[in-house]
Amino acid sequence: MIRNPSNNKVQTGKAIVLFTFLSFLPAALGFFLLPVYLKYYEPGAYGALTLLNLISGFYVAIGTLKLDAAARTNYYDYKHDPAQLKMYVSSIFTYSLILAFAFYFVFLVVAYVLLEYNYQDIGLSFYPYGLVVVTSGLFSLMLVVYFIVLKNEYRLREFAAYSIAIVSLSFCLQYVLIAIVKMGILGALLGVMIAKGIVAISLLINRRDLINLKPERSMLRASLKFSIPFLPFIIINWFFLNGDRFLLEHLLSINELGLYALLLNVLGLIKVFFHALDGAFRPYLFNLFSNNSPEIFSKTKQVANWYFVLGMLAISGIILVGSNLNFITDNTRYLTVIPLFTLGGLVMMPQMFIRIPALILVYSKDSKFISYASFISLILIVVLFFMLIPKFQLYGALYALGIMNLFLLILFYFQAQRAKKLDYNLPAILSCSFVAWIVIGGLFYFRQELDWSYNVYGIVQFAGTFLVVALFGFLNKLHKR
Repeated sequence: MIRNPSNNKVQTGKAIVLFTFLSFLPAALGFFLLPVYLKYYEPGAYGALTLLNLISGFYVAIGTLKLDAAARTNYYDYKHDPAQLKMYVSSIFTYSLILAFAFYFVFLVVAYVLLEYNYQDIGLSFYPYGLVVVTSGLFSLMLVVYFIVLKNEYRLREFAAYSIAIVSLSFCLQYVLIAIVKMGILGALLGVMIAKGIVAISLLINRRDLINLKPERSMLRASLKFSIPFLPFIIINWFFLNGDRFLLEHLLSINELGLYALLLNVLGLIKVFFHALDGAFRPYLFNLFSNNSPEIFSKTKQVANWYFVLGMLAISGIILVGSNLNFITDNTRYLTVIPLFTLGGLVMMPQMFIRIPALILVYSKDSKFISYASFISLILIVVLFFMLIPKFQLYGALYALGIMNLFLLILFYFQAQRAKKLDYNLPAILSCSFVAWIVIGGLFYFRQELDWSYNVYGIVQFAGTFLVVALFGFLNKLHKR
């Protein structure tokens, strides 16, 4: 029986928190392994690992023609008919497997051409590196649709079992293969591939009923009608989010890419966290939208408040971690990026405000607008990178990302308001965000005059941000009274 998460407020709140945490874990694995990476890899090797993971990432992004994205939305078209819903889930799961295997062979060729003809000079070859990362992507695609279903149905226990299995196996295998067996970057790649492979094969064995020998084509067509127009956005957005690595390696060096990758690996936890929140809040909001709930305005405002509160704490927490990078590694080449974490955190702040508008556009199936906006953004970020990186080095990359985040926020907000006009509690959220920005930036600016180390600054700015967030919560409670 399909459960409606909007019926039980306490249960929904707990589920959102737990789904956010569990969705955050696999994506944050690279951060948990940072002490191992930074101990055994020099910046050049870390940069090479980043390039290899991009191949797998692009395969995962398009390898099912985004049937997983369609399942997030089209699932609710069938939720009132259990028989139809069961047919939809099995059909989409089956078609996603077929597409994943078809694209597997395509990406083997892509990886061969890319590595053998472009990156031989830095020691990267198709065998074993390309073969391993593409196979790892295949195992990820075998899981992605079913994970969407588990979230939509709030089946927390099963989702937790699979998520924890992937993280724990991957962590242990990578540590053994890197630190003990001394396999270098191949150890990291093999650890991820084996862990995902074990979980993916276990899923197929335990849930053989998901494979439908006679999948419903009409359901596939309905899903592809949504996902195909959305695909250009996925491709453009992927290059927007990851193309900076290729450009940086081209404009600077593989060593600089390694430092930039470290910076983004830590700062990227902010986006990972927001994506995890999206995954947790999406079923809740989509249920409100699909049921035309009279509480839609008040509930959306509450979700916006949570995005701000949790988002500001996440951003400030990441700055705290970056400011104390010396506790993770003593490699002086990596420590040169410490001053960049504050600027990086500040330019990520617009991500707090773009989440709900983006979810509304996805629910409204406005994939064409998202694609157009992302294409314009991609052109802009490429231009900004070529203008700013040669002059400002890594700072230039962060300036470009900040401009881009603001540009996307403006576009997405106004388009989402046209689709579904909602109150996000913007005056209170924007004013508190400005105060938090001043606290973090001001403390960083006066750090040297105050004779603070980066360690002390990191702690103080987090305490200041926590006070701003606490004040926001207090004022919200007064307003409700």
